[in-house]
Amino acid sequence: MDQRNAYISFDDVQRISAECRSWFRDMIQMGYLTGMRKGEIHRIRWSHINLAKRIITFHSSETKEGKSKRVPIHGDIVQVFERIGKVRSLGNDVLFQINGNPIKYDSLQHPWTRALALN
Repeated sequence: MDQRNAYISFDDVQRISAECRSWFRDMIQMGYLTGMRKGEIHRIRWSHINLAKRIITFHSSETKEGKSKRVPIHGDIVQVFERIGKVRSLGNDVLFQINGNPIKYDSLQHPWTRALALN
């Protein structure tokens, strides 16, 4: 099986994310600091997050591998959760939202591709 490994520096991530909208910057930072996949970041719910233990937990049905997953929360991500938590829609458990609505999965590719074209 052919497997690809791609590495990107933090400076490159910062430069590229500066070209993205703020809602997408948080998702980029989460991916970089946790190693989570795009789909996992898109599906993350407040119920997955335990800030006291600084861990994100996914059930096996929620991961590509089909295994439960525990992701440590980096200190910089705590700040993202705290900021998003102040403005979140309480009627929706989805972490990443725009104007109280969950972000559509199809919307995730366009900001990254656009930002890469600008760099």
